[in-house]
Amino acid sequence: MSEEILIHVGFQYDEAVIAKRDLLSLEMDLLEAVKTVTNYHSLRSEELKLRLKLYLRTKEYLSLLRQLKRILPKYKLPKILKDIEEEKVDLNKIKEEQEIKYGSDVDSQLEEIRYKLKSLQ
Repeated sequence: MSEEILIHVGFQYDEAVIAKRDLLSLEMDLLEAVKTVTNYHSLRSEELKLRLKLYLRTKEYLSLLRQLKRILPKYKLPKILKDIEEEKVDLNKIKEEQEIKYGSDVDSQLEEIRYKLKSLQ
């Protein structure tokens, strides 16, 4: 490349100002993008550290719970309490059936009202 060919491009003053403004705007946008990416990386590494810390604490608590489970005596429910618990379970089943029957959404309630109206006529 001993012989270089120079090409000159002429700009009007207004065009040069617009081009320079666009170039500076582009550079500013790129710097903002770099700033955002570096901020993302720092936040991501902090998140991973916190997740690891949470995982280790959870693992520690689970091992403590297992130890407690082994150490504490096993309990036996008296027959009276077992009967009461069975009744509670039956009541819970009845409530669940009523919730299913009466549903929480408006469409099922409308259908139920229509059914009742038809049965009355």
